[in-house]
Amino acid sequence: MNSVLFLLLVFLTDLCFAEKHISTRCPSTLYLRCQDGLQCIHKRWMCDGRKDCSDHSDEEPQICGKKGRSGTSGASGKFINRQMKCPETWFYCRDASACVDPALVCDKHNDCKDGSDEESFCFELKVNMHRIAQHNIVY
Repeated sequence: MNSVLFLLLVFLTDLCFAEKHISTRCPSTLYLRCQDGLQCIHKRWMCDGRKDCSDHSDEEPQICGKKGRSGTSGASGKFINRQMKCPETWFYCRDASACVDPALVCDKHNDCKDGSDEESFCFELKVNMHRIAQHNIVY
């Protein structure tokens, strides 16, 4: 009986150990896996100055650069320093701190240091998008 319990205990210990070392699968392309493979965080949390991964890999200088999110292209490639030429369709922050991918404009998260990507025009934009959708206008 003791040997059966011992074997069961060894098996369960090995199973738990193996489970801890299996890489986590992230739920969508909006998430990135931390370097240790045990955790996923939203892409917008990469290089934001806060250590969200338990291994702190989301804030490593090799990934983020010295200036962080708005000063480099970062791991997600969503931000570009204004000293570089920005893609034509990207949003230009009013304070010239960064260019922001259009997908991140009006998403209720300040990507520009001055918050200019989340101002009153977002409401107007949503109203116009709603009107277009109502009338099935295609450009």
